[in-house]
Amino acid sequence: MGAVVEQGRLQFPGEIRKFILGGNSTFTVVNGDERFTYKVKSAAKDRDKNWSTGNQDRTTYFVMVLTGPSNESDFQYMGMLKENGNGYYPFFSTAKSRFRQGAPAWDLFDRAWQAVDHGCYWPRTLEFWHEGQCCVCGRKLTVPESIASGIGPECAGKM
Repeated sequence: MGAVVEQGRLQFPGEIRKFILGGNSTFTVVNGDERFTYKVKSAAKDRDKNWSTGNQDRTTYFVMVLTGPSNESDFQYMGMLKENGNGYYPFFSTAKSRFRQGAPAWDLFDRAWQAVDHGCYWPRTLEFWHEGQCCVCGRKLTVPESIASGIGPECAGKM
């Protein structure tokens, strides 16, 4: 019997990185009893500039974490991912960051991001779940292949 694919779960560093850098991604990272939901959005100027060319490589992303009951409006800013010129996107805090290194939400995102930004591995102890919406445009996913990848067919064609 083949491997069971869990709907909405991504397991490989390349697919997770592509999802996070889609420009409008919401996802949950689970580590045992610890679970945080994050939103990663590209800067509007980068999103507009690159969407027309179909280029996924944007330069700046804002990272937020869900801190309240509303999964639409209760996200707080944690930090940024910014391309460093070598194809990697270091995660760092800014003056407006509500969380810093040492906070559980910060540390879990940083651990997960370090694993996928360099494409090396995805730790077995971590689970990555997307919410069933396209990581680029935010529309609900309905095509089975799109649900499996987290990217709608139209957006995937432009990436």
